Amino acid sequence: MNPLLSCKDLQKRIDRSPYHRWLELTVSENTVAGLTLRMPVRPDMFGNTDVGVLHGGIMGSLIDTTACFAVIARTGRTVATVNYSVDFHLATQGPELYARAQVLRLGRSLVSLEVHVRDPKDHIVASGKVLCINSRT
Repeated sequence: MNPLLSCKDLQKRIDRSPYHRWLELTVSENTVAGLTLRMPVRPDMFGNTDVGVLHGGIMGSLIDTTACFAVIARTGRTVATVNYSVDFHLATQGPELYARAQVLRLGRSLVSLEVHVRDPKDHIVASGKVLCINSRT
């Protein structure tokens, strides 16, 4: 297996996507134990401005993206999501979130991951399971 990509190199890969730049994702930590991405929560990310909480689709994107980049960080290879699920535990207004992905199994073809999203007070706001296909290129 290739060594972990550096946080700087991983951030460069994240920043290639206009959507990831719009989300303002930043690498907070990258270790063998997992990858943590930070995302600020802004009013333009709210699902319902009357309630003022983060849209569930953005939470799903954060979980999916963190999982995929956790695999990229370990393998250096591109991945694609096969399936993911999200459990919402607590509505959040931010001001920021931290998503931590842990690889449960890194197979030759498929990678299984678990992601936990926490607020700055360490409350778990969402969690998810992600299954990725690990490309050979």
